[in-house]
Amino acid sequence: MAGLCVGAFSISGYFLFTNAGYDEPAAVDAIVVLGGDQDGRIDYALRLAAEGLTDTVVVSDPQGASDSREPSRCPEPSDKVRILCFVPDPLTTRGEAIYANQLSRENGWTHVLVITWRYHLPRAGYIFGQCFDGTTTMVPVALTYQYSIPRWLAEYAYQYVGYTKAFIQGRC
Repeated sequence: MAGLCVGAFSISGYFLFTNAGYDEPAAVDAIVVLGGDQDGRIDYALRLAAEGLTDTVVVSDPQGASDSREPSRCPEPSDKVRILCFVPDPLTTRGEAIYANQLSRENGWTHVLVITWRYHLPRAGYIFGQCFDGTTTMVPVALTYQYSIPRWLAEYAYQYVGYTKAFIQGRC
C-alpha cells in the first residue's frame, strides 16, 4: 500500500510540477521575476523586455532581507527598461504576489508576466490567482533540472505542502 501511495505521489508530482504547463510570453504591463537562485531568470526577463514585451521588470529578492542594503540582485536599469526591485513581505510567493498587486494598483497595470521555475509555476499561478487582481501569464525560466529521484520527491512534497498552505490561507 505504501508503495502505491509513493507511486501515485510521484506520478502526480511529475505531471503537476516537473511537466507543468505554461503560457507563451506575451506583451504585458510588467514582468515579475520571482525570487530564488541566480539561474538566468533575471536575464530572461530583461531579454523579453528588450524584445518589446514590456518596459518594466520587477525583481523579487528574498535573500536581500538578510542585508541592510538594497536588494542585492537588482540589475542596472537601462534607457528602455525600468527596473523595480523589492524584498517580499512575507518572504514567500504570497508576499511576492501581494507586492505585485500593490504595484499594479499604483501603476494601473492589468497584466503581468511571472517568471519562475517550471515546477513552481502551478503553485505560483494559484497564489497569484488569490492575491493578484489582474491577468497573469506564467512562464518558466528555461532550465533542465538534473535532479535525483529523492530530490524530485522532496520538491513534490514541498510544492504539495505549499499548495495546502495557500488553500488554507485563502485570498489575500
